[in-house]
Amino acid sequence: MKSAAFIVISVLAAAIILSFTACKSDPDITLENISVTALPSKIEYRVGDILNLAGLVVTAAYSDGSKVDVTGYTVSAFDSQQIGLKTITVGYNGKSAEFIVAVVGDINDVKSIAITAGPDKIEYLVGEALDFKGLELTAIYNDGTTAVVLNYTIVNIDTENPGLKTLTVNYGGKSTFSKITFVNKGLIRMAEVIAGVRFTMGSNDTPAGTYSEMTGREEPAHQVILSCFYVGIYPVTQAQYRELVGTNPGYFQGANLPAGLNGNKLPVEQVNWYEAVEFCNRLSEAEGLNKAYIIDKTPGSDSNNNAGDENDPFKYLVTLVNDSDGYRLPTEAEWEFACRAGTSAWYSVPAPAGGNTITKTQANFNSGGPAEAGSYTPNALGLYDMHGNVWEWCWDWFDENYYAGSPMALPKGPNSGQYRVGRGGSWSSTSAALLRSSCREYFNQGQANNDTGFRVVRSKYPDGIYP
Repeated sequence: MKSAAFIVISVLAAAIILSFTACKSDPDITLENISVTALPSKIEYRVGDILNLAGLVVTAAYSDGSKVDVTGYTVSAFDSQQIGLKTITVGYNGKSAEFIVAVVGDINDVKSIAITAGPDKIEYLVGEALDFKGLELTAIYNDGTTAVVLNYTIVNIDTENPGLKTLTVNYGGKSTFSKITFVNKGLIRMAEVIAGVRFTMGSNDTPAGTYSEMTGREEPAHQVILSCFYVGIYPVTQAQYRELVGTNPGYFQGANLPAGLNGNKLPVEQVNWYEAVEFCNRLSEAEGLNKAYIIDKTPGSDSNNNAGDENDPFKYLVTLVNDSDGYRLPTEAEWEFACRAGTSAWYSVPAPAGGNTITKTQANFNSGGPAEAGSYTPNALGLYDMHGNVWEWCWDWFDENYYAGSPMALPKGPNSGQYRVGRGGSWSSTSAALLRSSCREYFNQGQANNDTGFRVVRSKYPDGIYP
């Protein structure tokens, strides 16, 4: 019985193969093209070597969308008598494809190497896979001859943090890196916030768990309309801050770094408001954008700053450039719109909690320190840590009565004040009520606290003109 069953299965398998082969001879199904889908294992040769096709895979694509690896192809002649790149042409049923091999000198005679072209792509988003297409590496030998080589190796590059990156290439025991650098453009991962519709900002209730002095700060609930903007998916991290500024002011590092946490992924804290806007300008500059702030670092130059010198010894004049396409701090209204993510309840978090309830599995509060950015589920806009982790600086001066006369369109806060607004609550917040979308806190802009950080935004239409 087993032999009979085996015969039946074999016959069926043969029928399937024959059917497949037959369909390729169907006049309605034609060969569209062929491609080299795997290079030979050997792509570098010495003078006089014979071409080795081991590992070469040639794939035929047909008009019915199917693809089949084929044999029986032909290859063009291989001239290995002269050093240089050689184009090998593969032919199959009237279609052709090409691949490149190199004839090079003795690897032991390499004097130096140099990047002589590419790569074509030099700007990346953080986290994007690298593409070295177009990269050309030339070996210079002891006798003065040169050859383009292919069997080089590339040192791993950090793609998860922003900044200029150095591409290091190795070949024949030599390295080169001075001729090519590239920037991970898109240093902060941003999400687009589609605004242009009214939303209700603030709240007419101050729930239990909110500090008593906060009563009335969120009143009245009022209508606000914003233009579209981009907002950082995460608060700025220690690694991102250090990359641009060169220092890491965060308290939670070194001996203060909780066990098991990656300090690079923690939100940066102990950053005062001035340091936050300075970071925004550096980030704009790194990405070739117009700076959003003009910063006059003359102490006491801001006549609108009513803080005492003990609370703000700087009082630098920071002027917002309204038509800038660069990075900046969110306005209080932008922050709340992004936090609410289309909801009108206290919290914008996934079920089972949500609405007017939030749990410690959904946000970091009443704990011993910050969590790594992105540790909790994001809101509906894909934004992480809008509730808890660290308080986040906003652009606005704080005035607890501002909402009574706030403009509906694009509010930017009062013209003067003693404090700047902070939003979102933090790891040190003892009550979940402080994490609400509408909750307003304030801080001395010259002070830096280990529970206060920031995230960045950019205007989509900085000139105010909509398409």
